[in-house]
Amino acid sequence: MPILKYRCAQCGKEFAKILVNTGNAPKQCPVCSAPSPVEIGEAFTYDATSLNRYACDSCDSCGVEASCQAARSS
Repeated sequence: MPILKYRCAQCGKEFAKILVNTGNAPKQCPVCSAPSPVEIGEAFTYDATSLNRYACDSCDSCGVEASCQAARSS
């Protein structure tokens, strides 16, 4: 289920909507009720590479080694 961002062409309001399927796309702006808001992209994206900032310096496994786990429990 993607979370998509939309913008109203009339009032400029941006809003997000969780889509269960493509038929669930918003038909009107929730603020001014203007028809056909424009999809402007995903409101949330998951990028596994962004999690690398949480990795420790002693391994390349993002903390799953025993030494990492021991350090975290201290």
